[in-house]
Amino acid sequence: MEAFPGPAGEVHTHGTTRFDLLHETWHDPEQSLYEPFLDQDEWELAQTLMPSGMSFNHMDKLLKLPIMTTRTQTSFTDKRTLLNKVDALPTGGPEFLCETITVHGDVKDANGESMTEELELFYRDPVECIRELMGNPAFHDSLHYVPERVFEDKKRTKRIYNEMWMANWWWDLQASPMIMIKSKLPARATICPVILVSDKMRLSQFSGDKAAWPVYLTIGNIPKATRRKVSARANILLGYLPISKLKCFSAGTRKAQGSQPFHYCMCTILSRMVVAGASGVDILCADGGIRKVFPILAAYVADFPEQALVACVKENWCPICKCYPEDRGDPLATIFADDPGTLIRCPADHMQHINTNSADEAGPRDDVGIREVRQPFWEILPHCDIFRCLTPKSYTPIAQRSIQGPFVLLAVPSHPSVRHFKKGISSISQWSGTEYKNMEKVFVGLMAGALPPQALKAARAVLDFVYLSQYPSHTTTTLNCLQDALNRFHCYKEAFVHSKIRDHFQIPKLHMIEHYVESIMSWGTADGFNTELPERLHIDFSKVGYRASSPKDFIIQMT
Repeated sequence: MEAFPGPAGEVHTHGTTRFDLLHETWHDPEQSLYEPFLDQDEWELAQTLMPSGMSFNHMDKLLKLPIMTTRTQTSFTDKRTLLNKVDALPTGGPEFLCETITVHGDVKDANGESMTEELELFYRDPVECIRELMGNPAFHDSLHYVPERVFEDKKRTKRIYNEMWMANWWWDLQASPMIMIKSKLPARATICPVILVSDKMRLSQFSGDKAAWPVYLTIGNIPKATRRKVSARANILLGYLPISKLKCFSAGTRKAQGSQPFHYCMCTILSRMVVAGASGVDILCADGGIRKVFPILAAYVADFPEQALVACVKENWCPICKCYPEDRGDPLATIFADDPGTLIRCPADHMQHINTNSADEAGPRDDVGIREVRQPFWEILPHCDIFRCLTPKSYTPIAQRSIQGPFVLLAVPSHPSVRHFKKGISSISQWSGTEYKNMEKVFVGLMAGALPPQALKAARAVLDFVYLSQYPSHTTTTLNCLQDALNRFHCYKEAFVHSKIRDHFQIPKLHMIEHYVESIMSWGTADGFNTELPERLHIDFSKVGYRASSPKDFIIQMT
């Protein structure tokens, strides 16, 4: 292991953590260990009632039964007093704020005035959320404050890429300014890599159009294995973005204006990170040390449509590089062979295109696929390059398209470790990670003899890439194997065209895997930025709260 050569993550003073304060309170003979409850029995009763799914009306009837009021004699006699005690527990986290946003459309009402629509934004202070995570005593032994380089050989020629602090981004930012950074971080600074996750979700199950757009926050100082455990509480619900059909805009401008509320809301949510990321903020960490912490947006995890929304580009363009839509099926080394410096999008050039376009009033620029947004939220964030923050997602459309026939998988014999697709895969309306993994187990065996040899080699290269990309820890050797699998696919992919399985490879999600190796080297392995994580977070943070709320004004009840 190579330690960071300069001063970083140093403690400049010490303080008393919240855990120590609670520990002192517990040792007070006049205070109950289960405050605000009287004893352990009351605590266990409340711990059983709250997550049971029992309605508040039935809970109220239970607590008012004679056996509860005369024999048990709990300190809470109805649902209201029980909820007050639960709210008094010291685990609430930062409070939610609400801001009303007025959107002015281009549609005129009966009086000839522009129609407006009011949106409600619920959010928390991101700096306070970071303070909550870094000061959580549960992460005392797992928090990392300094980058490091890990090698698998004594000569230090083969790097190991695993956690975020082992990758290049943290080390480079701590050591020297990047291209887009105007000022160097001070010595002894503690970098807090902020990871944002957003995913629009549907709340109503069978009928209705109730939906929510949660944004989650976590930090790269916490190990990825801990971040993936929902029970570890390493992810905080940062806010709910408003969802609207924007009927105040005409049909021709509604889609173009749809990104404006998103970026305005994200600017509002992340406004406190501007000063904190530039000047630092003192945070009491779990080890009792007070450090000058610089919260910097390091990664933004989202599905492909939201990545395009974040990057202010059209959905048929890559949100990371300037690859033209008609070139998405080619390797990056071929596309940008003449000028490799133009490969990745640059925030300054991006904003120059937008500002030039706004001055000319000529509509979105088609030369690089930019959507005009007055102020993208990432423009105000210090030390942030949003196009390098977007993490690519592995995708296997070639494997799916190759076996779309309804009877191909019917002949697979049953086996305990293999899923049997009784109706083939043509009837699957929505593909998830589970379906892909089950199909990949039998894919190469099914295609042997059914596809031309070159097409089979291309399909095998795709599967090699998928399995290699799922490694929880990568080395220089495995990354070379990952790139080799991608190169082999490009070498043999034309066999699909010759076999009339596909007409082209201009697939946005397929192109995204071109950025996989660079992403792993910059941020760590892909399992730390899995888009399946928000699907699990939705259950605890949104769906449980929605089921316990009334259909009217459900967002404010979920906060």
